[in-house]
Amino acid sequence: MQTPNTLLNRKSRWALATSLLLACSMTSASYIQVASWSDINVTGSLSIQNFVFTSPTELIVGLNGASGDGWAGVAVNRVTGIGSGNLVTTNIMGPSTWGANSFSPLRSSFNVNAGVLSFGVTGIASLAGFYDLNLTTGVVTNRATAESIQNTIPGNFTMSATATQVPNGDFFIYNSNAQNRSLVRLSGSTPSILLNESEIVGIFGTGGTIIQSMTALSNGSLILANGQNNVIAAFDPVTLNSSILLTTTELGSVTFQSFFAAPDGLVYFNTTNREIWSFDPANAVSTLTLVIDRDTIEAGPAGSASTINALGWYDGNIAWAPGGNNPPGIYAIPEPSTYGLIAALAVLGFVAWRRRRN
Repeated sequence: MQTPNTLLNRKSRWALATSLLLACSMTSASYIQVASWSDINVTGSLSIQNFVFTSPTELIVGLNGASGDGWAGVAVNRVTGIGSGNLVTTNIMGPSTWGANSFSPLRSSFNVNAGVLSFGVTGIASLAGFYDLNLTTGVVTNRATAESIQNTIPGNFTMSATATQVPNGDFFIYNSNAQNRSLVRLSGSTPSILLNESEIVGIFGTGGTIIQSMTALSNGSLILANGQNNVIAAFDPVTLNSSILLTTTELGSVTFQSFFAAPDGLVYFNTTNREIWSFDPANAVSTLTLVIDRDTIEAGPAGSASTINALGWYDGNIAWAPGGNNPPGIYAIPEPSTYGLIAALAVLGFVAWRRRRN
């Protein structure tokens, strides 16, 4: 015989069912805004090119503008107080330290280690290259220019926007020159060709001459993407061994953009269709997952910005910055476990309330 003290009496079951519906609705929440456009941009009318969270409360963001925006140049800003509702933005690098020159993009490589931001840029020939920015002093140090790389490696060199940095500090750059396509390693300030065009084709297959995107895993291995054949491969720059992770069979027809190796062990990438996908390099085929689609992004607070410019990591979550002339900020997908915990508390609270009512 049921009593009012029975946890799952009829009313409690009704409360539980209602709470579970609430839980389902909460777990379907898609993403949140971490920092707004006004929080980030104190320098001028720029666009977000890349970003990195140095902690759950601090963000370093790279901005780029052109003369048509009313402010020519590039800026690196620090945003503190993330999550507090009281964000403070300061400019670290701008025309005073860099000069009133615009370049594009601050993408592909954007890493902070021991208070130093390392990044690569393309654009104006005199500026293209790799740099270190002291985030405390604002001093910019030139690691290597595109011109110095050109003068050191054999053949022609054209710096592309595809680059990444491995944990030991080495940069890897795709040389997009049609006469000398190659993967170049920059160790300190010394460049060397790691893969020539025929060796790149050996990884991706016939016709696969272009490395469209790349990222570095924590073990120093690289994830390379080729959009001609729709292939994603793993490559070890030490042993020179490679393996195919995903092909067009699994990927379909996609145009890759940014790749990001996250602390959770997954690799995330976005496409020109404004989707974000993920996979585990250890078992890519069975773990390939659509994380968020275009409709979900456009239905949320980011709206219908034209592209996703960059991916990053915020407090255990994948984050991204939409593109366009005036992107609306930086966003992150909350962990489902967060919503699951809230939902569980809602269930317990609602059941307890119904019990008191009885």
